[in-house]
Amino acid sequence: MLALVENKTQAEQLVQSALDVDLILGARLAGEVKSEFQQLTVNLILNKEFLNQKLSKLLETELLGITGSDCAVEPLINALNDQDSYVRRSAVDALGNIAGSDKITQLWELFHNDTSDAKYVILEIQDRCKFYNHDIFYISLVEDDQEEDLSTDSLIVLIVNKYENDRGLLRRWLQKYFYDDDKLKALCQDLNISYSTLPGQGINKAIDLAEHLVTRNKLPQLIDYLEKNDPELVSKLEKFPD
Repeated sequence: MLALVENKTQAEQLVQSALDVDLILGARLAGEVKSEFQQLTVNLILNKEFLNQKLSKLLETELLGITGSDCAVEPLINALNDQDSYVRRSAVDALGNIAGSDKITQLWELFHNDTSDAKYVILEIQDRCKFYNHDIFYISLVEDDQEEDLSTDSLIVLIVNKYENDRGLLRRWLQKYFYDDDKLKALCQDLNISYSTLPGQGINKAIDLAEHLVTRNKLPQLIDYLEKNDPELVSKLEKFPD
């Protein structure tokens, strides 16, 4: 309904009043006003104070994501460089839902300038928009180091093909090696996946995590994470269930 409000001042006042009562409601309304007013309403969030203090960066990032507005994209991209990993993860999730394919080149440049989380946003955008650049689409398969040998790439492709065709097998592997709620939650956190939004309870979330990893093209990201943190698990992933 706010899209029907033609007066900029009225739209601003409505969103400001909503923010004063309920930040989440206000953020949602900030993204529902006419597109030409949204820079103004998004700025209300960026300048919002609570108890005479600016909102925490994490809360600000979450609210920007809730707006769903194109005007929130640049502040969210800036948040990819925040020192707080939770802020960066929130920005990745939000940008994956909001940013368009026109932002891929900018994110690609950020990735090559040590903003490593940018690659996860690129993969999310390409999956959502079905806009694929071959060189960028497979960035999670390789390290920036050009000396990585071909056998590693071949192993990754082999594993991806194996589990894309058998998600039940991937679920059983997750349940065997990430066998309790805490381990599964930590894995989701490290992969920038929102554990709380996965359906199911406890270890049963492994079913939906397996589905998420396959359908969102995150198996390469999983393998990349395992190679860095527990290389032995890569071998077990390759050979499972042997």
